Formats: sequence, C-alpha cells, structure tokens
Amino acid sequence: MQQLPIDPHLDGIVTKITGDKPVILMASPGSGKTTRVPAHLLKKIKGHSSQKIIVIVPKRVSALSAADRIASENNWVLGEDVGYQVRFENKVSRQTQLIFMTEGLFLKRIQSPGFWDEIHTLIIDEFHERSSSIDMILGLSFEQKVLGRKLQLVVMSATLNLQQLQNFLGDSETINVEAPPHKLEIIYSEKNQKLICDDMFFNHLKETLQKAWKTTQKDVLIFLPGQREILRFRNIIQPLFPQNRIEILHGSLSLNEQKQIVRNDTGVGRRIILSTNVAESSITVSGLDCVIDSGLEKKSYRENKVGFSGLDLQRISLFSAKQRAGRAAREQAGYCFKLWHATDEMSMKEQIEPEILKTSLLEESLVLHQQEVTDLDSFSWLTKPLTYTIKQARHKLLKWNLITESSALTPLAALVSKWPLSIENSILHYELSLRGFSNDSAKLIAVLESGSVESVLEKNKNFNGSDVAKIIDSGSLDFSSERIYQQILSSCKVSAKNTTQDSFETALIQIYAASFPEKVAFVKNKNNAVSMFGRGLQVAAGSQAANSDFFIALAGRENHTQFTQIVCALGFDKKLAQEIFAPLAKKQSEVHYDFEKNEFFKTEQLKFETFVLNDYGKSRLNADELKKNWKEFFKKSSLDFLKIHPSYEKIKDRLSFLARKDMSLSDESKIQIENFEDLLTDYILQGYDSFEDYKNCDLFYLSYQVLNEQMSDLLQNLPDSVKSNRGRSHDVDYKDDKAPMISLKIQDAFGWKDTPKICHGKFTLTLELLAPNMRPTQITSQLGLFWKNSYTDVRKDLRARYPKHDWPEDPST
Repeated sequence: MQQLPIDPHLDGIVTKITGDKPVILMASPGSGKTTRVPAHLLKKIKGHSSQKIIVIVPKRVSALSAADRIASENNWVLGEDVGYQVRFENKVSRQTQLIFMTEGLFLKRIQSPGFWDEIHTLIIDEFHERSSSIDMILGLSFEQKVLGRKLQLVVMSATLNLQQLQNFLGDSETINVEAPPHKLEIIYSEKNQKLICDDMFFNHLKETLQKAWKTTQKDVLIFLPGQREILRFRNIIQPLFPQNRIEILHGSLSLNEQKQIVRNDTGVGRRIILSTNVAESSITVSGLDCVIDSGLEKKSYRENKVGFSGLDLQRISLFSAKQRAGRAAREQAGYCFKLWHATDEMSMKEQIEPEILKTSLLEESLVLHQQEVTDLDSFSWLTKPLTYTIKQARHKLLKWNLITESSALTPLAALVSKWPLSIENSILHYELSLRGFSNDSAKLIAVLESGSVESVLEKNKNFNGSDVAKIIDSGSLDFSSERIYQQILSSCKVSAKNTTQDSFETALIQIYAASFPEKVAFVKNKNNAVSMFGRGLQVAAGSQAANSDFFIALAGRENHTQFTQIVCALGFDKKLAQEIFAPLAKKQSEVHYDFEKNEFFKTEQLKFETFVLNDYGKSRLNADELKKNWKEFFKKSSLDFLKIHPSYEKIKDRLSFLARKDMSLSDESKIQIENFEDLLTDYILQGYDSFEDYKNCDLFYLSYQVLNEQMSDLLQNLPDSVKSNRGRSHDVDYKDDKAPMISLKIQDAFGWKDTPKICHGKFTLTLELLAPNMRPTQITSQLGLFWKNSYTDVRKDLRARYPKHDWPEDPST
C-alpha cells in the first residue's frame, strides 16, 4: 500500500475519534484522509462493535471511487467489508460496516426506525462544499449527540471556516495535519481571468496546456466548468495531441468507467483528463503531475417564479482553488497552472456560500419534520436560512398535505419520504397512481428525472401528438431512464382508489393545477407564454403546447435571460382550463393606496392563483371600514401601507446600501435585511391600535427595535445629510451605485483635507463636485488626491469661466 502523508497521524486521529468529543479534521489535499481515516477506524472497532461507520460525501463519483479504493488497498471485498450507497445504486450487504453514502441518500435513510442506533461514527467529508444537505446532517447529528445518543461526529476537509465550526460544536477536538503530499508549484497566468468561455478563453487555455505539456512529464488534469466546455475543448485539442488519450471525467460515469480513468489501468502514454469539479475532492486520479484550473464552475440555481433550474457560470472560491491545486501533487511533485492573475485572488470569495441561503427548503423541511424538528427557526443551523424561505416551505408542505397545521406528519409524508424521488415528483406519482396511471406516471417521471427528455422528444419528433404522448408511447427507454422507471415501479407502489374516466393527460393537468400552479402557463402567441407567476416562457419549436391556449410546463432550462426555455409541455384549451380552474378559484379582495388621489380603494376578483377568472371591479374604502379592518388590510398589502409612511423608502435605501457595501455583515444581519418588510409589519401590528397612530410613528425608531444590535447601530449612524465647512447641509444619496454620495458645489468642499467619512469612519463619501452652474466637474472619493493632482487644471478652467469667485491654490486649508 502506498504511503500517504496522513498515515503517521492515523493512530492519534482514531484515538480522538473513539473519544466522546466531536472531531474537526483539517488535512492538506491529497493527504489521504478520505480513504485512510475511515479504514483505520474500521480496523480499530472491528470485532468490538457491529455498528457502522458512515462517510458522507457530496458526490456520487466520490462515494464509488473511495469505497473501491479502500477495498483495493486493504484486500477487502467491495460490498462486504466496505461499500457505497447512492441514489438508484448500492453495493452493501448486512455485514458491511464502512459505508460511503451521498448526503441525499443519508437523509432518506435516517427516516428508517433505528437507523441512528446503527451508527458508530458519522464522518462528514469535504464539508467546505456547504450544501444544504451537509448543513442539515451536521445539525441533526449534533442534536442527536447533545441529546445523549452514543454517536461520534467527525467533520473533515482541507479547507474550513474553523472558527465558525468550533463555535458551533463547542467542546470539540481539532486536528490539523499540514502535510502536503509533495512539492507543489503554482504558476499564475500573466492575463486576468476570463469570466466567460469564449474564443479568447479557449485560446488561452490551449496555450496554457501546450506550455504545461512541455513543463511536466505525466498526465494533465484540466478543470472546466461543465460538459459543454469540456466537449468544445476536446474538439480543439484533439488535432494537437493525436497520439494521446483525452478522457472525460464527470459525475454520471459508471464505477467501471471511473476506475479506468482514476486508476489509469492501461498506463500507456500520457493523458489529458478534462473534468468538471467532481475531481476536486475525495478522489485521487493516478498518474498526474499537473493541474490546469480554469477557476470557473457551474452552480445550479432555481428560478423561483416557475421553479426550473439552470447552471450559473461563476468563479470558484479560494477554498476550491486550493482543493483543485492539491490534485497535482498527490503522488509526486506537481504543478498547478492557474488561468488567472495572482491579483484576481483579491476579489475571489474565500469560501463557498452556504447553499442553505439559496435553497427552497422543501426537502430539508420535510426531513426535519420527520426527525420531529417542527420549529425550523430554533434548529441547530450552522448558517440559518431566510425566515421567508422557511415560511414558504411550510406553506407548500401544508398545501401538499404532508404536514398538518400542528406540524404533525401525515401518512402521505411517511409514504413519499421513502421514495427515491423529489418531493414534487413523489406527489405527482402518488396522485396519478391513485387515479390508476402508475405505469404511465413512472415512465414520464423516469424520463424527466434522467434528464433525457429532449433526446426522447427528438427521437419521436414525427409523432403527431403531445410531448407527453411522445414520451409514453416512445417504446424502449435509454439505460438511465429504464433503471429509474423500474425502481419507481418496485419502490413507489400505490393502489388505485380514485379511478377516473379522464385521460392520463387530463389527470396530469388537474394535478399540476392543484399542486404545482407555478407550472401553469398562458400562451400569448406562438412559442411565447407567461407562467402563472409572471415568468416569460418560450416553448420548444414543434411542441403541441405552442398551439394551445394554456400548457403545463413539465421540463425547462434556465439561462439567465428574460425567458425560461420549456423543453417539454402539455397543452390544453380554454374550455378544459375553465373546467379545471373553476373549482380551485377563490374570491379575493385587496386594499391598495392611490397615491395621486391620496385614498384607499378595494378590488374584488375571482382568481385561480394569479389568473383572473372574473373581475368585480374596485370600490372606495370608507373611513369606518379602514378603522375597523386596517390590520387585516395591512397584512394583505403590507408594502403599500409601509410606503405611505414618509420614512420607509429612506430606511429601505439605507438597508439596501448596507447589503451592497458592508462586507462585515453577519449572516443574521443579511437575513434581517432580506426579511425587513415582514419584521417591521409584525412589529407594527403588535404595537399600534389605529392606522393614524401608525402614520404618526417614528419609523426609524421602530426599525432600531426590530433589527439586531449590528444593524441598529449601522442604521442610526447613516446620516440624512452632511454639513460642509460653510455650514450648508448636503443630502446623502444611498441609492446610487457610488453611494454614499453627496452633491455639493466645489467651493463647499474647500477646507476638507480629504473625503469625509460616515458611520464611525466605516464608509467614505463619494463627492459629486459641482461648478457654480451646478454641473458636475469631478466625482471622487479621494478628495486629497484630487486637490493634489487634478484640481490645478480644474481651477484654471473655473477661474476663466467664473472670475468673480474665489479659487484658492490650496483649497484644503
């Protein structure tokens, strides 16, 4: 077995793990912590305990690779001594004690009775990636330990926010193994980083590869943001390296395909390996002595109005850059060529932003309820999610009949939590199965989940029918879809109870309208539509949905434009829409304020979500009605009521400014800014008995009460205006991109040696210096340099134009 840097430390590490305190293990990339620590721990407890060691890894490829490597290094049988469990695939037996598991599957498994009792040690690897699931697993396991369960908890990574983690875990053991495997030379580019993958980016990458190929002796691993960029670059370099293997490494490869790339079993000639960030951590690619890092990655994001996801091209964090570079020196001295200038790192984030701040919290909320955590605000979050998101997730779980008003789980929640599907697809399959469509449901969901929907529709493009019909009648499925289809049929069984005369497609429309109305869209003209909550949609050419009045968006793709590209949809006409929408519609009244007429009015409409089925018009709101029901109206139209107060926009401008400019804000402060409207509304409704009292209140003072100490102090020290030496007050603009900014005549700045600062000196003002005719002559936040350098030329011009004014040579005195 190859000696790794972590090996001399294993006995000491395992001794601490077998103690009572949580363990934080930091070790250099390539040191061997992922494979050696769990294996050494298993040898220690084997024969003394039948409990399991569970290693949580962020990616499927990491679970398969690490388990296979440990089995190979220790002459163990994969699936007996050590194994893995990932979605739709597992290699374990009853006696397997060391199991590598993806985070999503672990959250499914803990719903099984007695599962926590089976765990001896829970190891969370590559914690720096900060997925929402990893944060939840940390909180749940920590609470289990606090409640007295005999469970050991280990958090591992090469890069961690150590202080935050130590504060969270409290009395814990920290082990820091600074033992890089071999010497690593970092080579920066002379060019600044390109943030788009255009021709210049690929030319730069090609030149860097050619340089690296001459400098190094072995295989080269290149990190690219996604498969599209990988395929394009492979086509570029194939003619340049005709004798060398160019291999692609990504998360959906089978174990055998991974082995061939990771182990380099053939060992013939040098290779170029093009990889997404799956090779960033937890796996070792043999035969490397060089990494080329683009410094870019694609992160999934969700568009909230319609609910589809896209990939966002962005810079990696410094934590990720360190992980990637470490791949090059795992087996011998290596090189890392970075496609960015050293100065670019000054603007790179140190660590990955926690996903919990961006997720919908649906899956997370259901898991926590299943673990009897019903108050998500008080859960042990390392980083607390937004209060608004918590409320929205609870609203949807109630709507889908997964929890009751008292936060108890329903029988439906207990059923779908065991299924290997997303919550939305679990609800869809359950409802369709009740109506007698389990087979068609399983096939449709399998194609949607596998991501093969576009290829299936392309294969059947000449079929005259809806997109759904093309999928259901498509015949044989590809390997991935077939595997998911069979697992749904075997694992997600529901007896038909509400059989219907309606077709499968009609049942599908009914379920989407009732449970997923954000996917309902109104067709404006051919290929263009608007979703229920206002998102612009474009339908794939040739889809039956393009010629319909309405459609259900079944699959879509986001790309940061004003439209979501819908790749699979089911169209229907106005008659069917009226039949389906009418039972779901509600009569709604809303109160609005007419700022021009300075009066309130009330509107009443029959609406299915945002679609208006009948409009009853608007009526003026009289004083008695306002006095009697103002709190109810305030709740429904809080933003309109808040805007009536003259101080509200000023406060919002300041809070938006702080969110943009203050990098020292705590996570709690950021959440409070995000939820300020709700916080202030709740406080007003609790503290005031009449609308008139609210209108006359000091809204700034109320804001200080609802915000935490950091935010209250900052807000109190952001002034309305700043006085110049001439005694004139100048309003501070907090809206402008250059805020905080004041506009003043250049003579009013005379006597200031440098630019004034506000808020205890935290923020430097931007000065818009005006000529006597009130036109800008200079915008600066470095007044001292302006006096010293540019003022001479400006003075010369102003003296010629305005000779009666005083223009001193040294205006700073």
